[in-house]
Amino acid sequence: MSSAYIAISYKCNQHCSFCPCSKEESKYPFVELEKIKATAKCVVEEQGVNSIVISGGEPTIHPHFIEILEFITNELNCEIVVLSNGERYSDESFIEKIKAVGTVDKITAITTIHSQNKSEHEEINGSKGSFGRSIQGLKNLVSIGVDVIVKHCITVVNYKELDEFYRFIDSEFDESVSIQLCSIDYCGIQEENLEKNKLSFVTLRPYLEKMFDLYIENTEHGSKRHMYAINMPFCACDPYYWNILTPKAEAYSAYASPDNSGDMDKSDEVERNTDTFASACKKCKVNEICPGTYKTAFEYFGDSIVEPYE
Repeated sequence: MSSAYIAISYKCNQHCSFCPCSKEESKYPFVELEKIKATAKCVVEEQGVNSIVISGGEPTIHPHFIEILEFITNELNCEIVVLSNGERYSDESFIEKIKAVGTVDKITAITTIHSQNKSEHEEINGSKGSFGRSIQGLKNLVSIGVDVIVKHCITVVNYKELDEFYRFIDSEFDESVSIQLCSIDYCGIQEENLEKNKLSFVTLRPYLEKMFDLYIENTEHGSKRHMYAINMPFCACDPYYWNILTPKAEAYSAYASPDNSGDMDKSDEVERNTDTFASACKKCKVNEICPGTYKTAFEYFGDSIVEPYE
């Protein structure tokens, strides 16, 4: 499946501590509906994509979010993936508007839950009460048939509690809800805080495997929940677990984002942001098939975050 990425605004209703969007970008005006439609139509006709990822900022606070959903899924007949913090989905009137679009089978919603602990989650995103709103919002989406994926960005704050996070999601959500695990892009972290936020995959490994063991055990006992990891190199776990890690990612066919005038910048030459960029990776026997991780992780920490299979 070929996909494009469109950030429809950099405005947001949260204040995540490692957000890659700058304070200046958050002041950019909302892109007009017709410009977003034109961009979406262009990537479908010129790049032949059949899936469009909508992001931000927070896409659901765009005043024409529902019309954007309708245009992409109905008029362009494309699947849409919405990267959102999930808060607005707790508004039942908003959910009814999404349902009225009539194409919920083409919508996938991905929302990051930072922790199974309410206070930790809200400390990271700076939005009081957001934990309950996001959890309820995702349940509301499930109730109308939207495909829901809970994303968990693994950081130095939460990596030791991965098994607890898995148990929490397993107890809160229907098995139709998938779990996506992800390493982080360090581009949103201030330089003076980089070292204390560093998490090597060697350090992560036993905690990741502990959670994977629990997931596999539940699967063997009949659980249908799907869990997978993205942007995670093979040295993050034993080969026994590699089927849970996604393959090396393809770059988006096109990328579009707002500029400070409210227009849309589009690029058809998108470099892959995740790969095996470290010199140590060149020595690894599985380098050619390893998913790797974010370029910023290697730019800031080099070989120290990976351990090649030699």
